[in-house]
Amino acid sequence: MCFVYLKSTILLNITSSIFFAFIIKMVLDTANNSNNPFLNIYLHCISYGGPLFAFYYKEVTYKNEYYFYFNKGIRKEQLLIFTAVFYIITGNVILLIINIFQNA
Repeated sequence: MCFVYLKSTILLNITSSIFFAFIIKMVLDTANNSNNPFLNIYLHCISYGGPLFAFYYKEVTYKNEYYFYFNKGIRKEQLLIFTAVFYIITGNVILLIINIFQNA
């Protein structure tokens, strides 16, 4: 059931992370002229910023949806923790793989 909740947040996470990554990339480029790859910024946004925005959006717009999961025996905290850990682990594994292939 946790994967059902994860699937309901993934589209919002991906789209909001693109927006956040563009903003962060523009700020970093104008602030210190660094050459941070967009993909790395995007993967960090998908791991951390996007889920926070998705959780907030789901809390505001679909507040009663949590009763469905509660009736199945899953608390809201379990859903949020599972989803956050999944996004963090997935994003960091992809970053690790990219860094290994870039340095090889």
